[in-house]
Parts: sequence; structure tokens; C-alpha cells
Amino acid sequence: MIKNVIFDLDGTVVDSADDIIECLKHSYSFVPEYKDVTIERKVIGPPLVEMIKTITPGIKEDQIKMVIEEYRKCYDLCDFSRTLLFPGVRELLHSLCSVGIKVFLITNKPIFPTYRILEKVSIHHFFTDIVTPDIKQGESMNKKEMVKYLIEKWKLEKEGTLFISDRASDIHAAHENGVAAIGVLYGYSNRDEIVESQPEYICNNATEIKEIVRRWENE
Repeated sequence: MIKNVIFDLDGTVVDSADDIIECLKHSYSFVPEYKDVTIERKVIGPPLVEMIKTITPGIKEDQIKMVIEEYRKCYDLCDFSRTLLFPGVRELLHSLCSVGIKVFLITNKPIFPTYRILEKVSIHHFFTDIVTPDIKQGESMNKKEMVKYLIEKWKLEKEGTLFISDRASDIHAAHENGVAAIGVLYGYSNRDEIVESQPEYICNNATEIKEIVRRWENE
């Protein structure tokens, strides 16, 4: 029986690509040789440094620092007008909470923009806990560590916990913690990446997630 569901944010709960890409392009404008760089939606999701290295292989460390600094300034001031919930996600969250399932969120975003986005789309109240890389002062956690942190903090039963994400790395993070996973295809990864990560289920939309959880809950 499913008692706890952990969600990834970007590409799973919200479509944040347009705002992220706009701020990345603005940030790259401070590095002349990359000012016309092309940024595709499929790079969205991993930690910022990984995204930058994927977009611009060979970029120098001082240039990475510049892009990160300018990106943080831009993104923290963003109004998130183009960051929207994926269809059916609000209803999915409401459905899970209404039957007593605890809902959690983990994300590679820092805590400040994360809370602003959740408040903007009015879903923060659904989550029992929200974990970001910078939630522990002086430390930075990756997704595997965030899942472990939630399991230990809330004493979650692994067999009753499910992680939902559009990223293979997140599915691996779930499995490395002994937690089942649903891979979604409406986010930023391609189908092959999700299939190769071997999630327990693959879903095309929030309605399918709701049905899978309902069936799983009754097993």
C-alpha cells in the first residue's frame, strides 16, 4: 500500500522551462563567446552546474561562476509568469492528500525560488515537507541524499513510498534508497532515458499516475 509519494518539481509538477531558459540566456549574455548559445528544454532538471556544462561543453570554471551568479540574480527576481502546473497535477495532489497519502517534494532548486513557485501556483499546502539542496545549513544535498533525508526524518516505510520524476537520475536515486519509482514522459527527458532507468511504472500524464497509485494502494 502506498502511504507516501515524493515528487520532483521541474518537469514533473511544473513546466518551468521557459522561465529557466530565459534566465539562462540572460546569464550567458555576460560571457561574450556564449551570448548566442542555444538552450533546449531537454537540459532542464539537473543541478545548475550540470545544466551549464551540458549546454556549453568546455566552458571555463570562471565562466561557470559568472553564469551561475547572473542566473541566481535573474531567477530570484523572476515573476514565474511562464511557470505553470502540468495538466491534472493539482487534482492529483488533492486526490492523494484526500485519502491520507503524505506528499513530499524534492528539487534541485534552492529554497527561495522553490517556495515562490509553489506559492505562485498555489500548491504549497499539499506538501508535508519540501526538501531543497540548501535546506541543511552548510551542506548541499543531491537527490539520492534528499530521498534518504526524507526517509530518515519522517521514518517512512520504504515499501510504502513512491518517487515520481521525469529524470532517470531521480529514478536511480529512488532505487538506491530502496524506493519504487514512476517515470513520467510529459517532462523534459526522452522515453529511452526513462525506459533505461527501469522505473516500476511509466506514465504519460497525471491521470495515469493517479490510476497507478490507486491500483497500487489497493494491492
